[in-house]
Amino acid sequence: MNKYYLILNPTAQSGRGKKLWPEIFSLLDREKLAYEIGTSTYAGHSVVLAQEAALTGKYQGIVAIGGDGTINEVLNGLRQACQLLNSTQTLPAFGIIYTGTSPDICKYHKIPLKMTEAVANLKRHRVVMIDVGEVIYKKNSTDQTSWFLCSVNLGIGASVADGSNSGLRRYFGDLLGTFFSIILSVLKYKQANLKVRFDGQEMLFEKTLNMAIGKNPLIASGVKVDVEVLPDDGKMYLFSINNMGLLSLLFNVKKIYDGSLHRLPSNKLIFINSFACDYSSAAPDVEFDGDPQGKLPCSIKLLPKKIGLIK
Repeated sequence: MNKYYLILNPTAQSGRGKKLWPEIFSLLDREKLAYEIGTSTYAGHSVVLAQEAALTGKYQGIVAIGGDGTINEVLNGLRQACQLLNSTQTLPAFGIIYTGTSPDICKYHKIPLKMTEAVANLKRHRVVMIDVGEVIYKKNSTDQTSWFLCSVNLGIGASVADGSNSGLRRYFGDLLGTFFSIILSVLKYKQANLKVRFDGQEMLFEKTLNMAIGKNPLIASGVKVDVEVLPDDGKMYLFSINNMGLLSLLFNVKKIYDGSLHRLPSNKLIFINSFACDYSSAAPDVEFDGDPQGKLPCSIKLLPKKIGLIK
């Protein structure tokens, strides 16, 4: 029988996600699934819980129960465990029961959002190997390495995430709250010149509003890019929005949500294998998987079929 370690975040969806816990436990018990739980009590705690659980060798799956922040912390707990495992040990599979606000990771990977289906997904325990991105960036003036499943955003990405997470989504909902945060961020943001390197090329992107380096075409809360990229195809994209102010953005708002914004002549969409960006005082922040994380400079690479996802 598969045994799971569940990592719960009581602050997911501003605390509303916690109300789903009794239903989740009831469904798990009804399906006779064996599990133990760990509850996150501070920022970064889920990383510690996931690493410790993975290293015990007791569990077939480590399950994040929360939103994007919880998912990313559990993912990076598995990353740290992966570095410490010996050659005879294997990393537990990664599972998700989503109780957050913007389920872009689940939508892309076709992980059920209904609690009954999410628990049935764990019982079925179908594991597929998927690609992950690895980013190295600065945090408190030191190098920090993290994995990500969606995209790294340079430019207004950190400001948009910060605005959305600070309460706009709570009052206006996921889509409208993020859209208002985009507008506010564009109003206060000075477009940056970003000096980047990818796949042996060096290029200066001028007047950049945002640059996404991603594995998931669903960037945030309905914002997407129409690009064919599969969870296990070894491909990563670079999508850059250039020379676009508020009026231009509002005029092209439909393109933001139907994924066609990259077709404007000023923007750029290419596939890449590796990426690096120098520090920019105009746009120093690095955001990924829904949260501001650190500062430039950064480097990014793809890790093909690196982790087993329960789906």
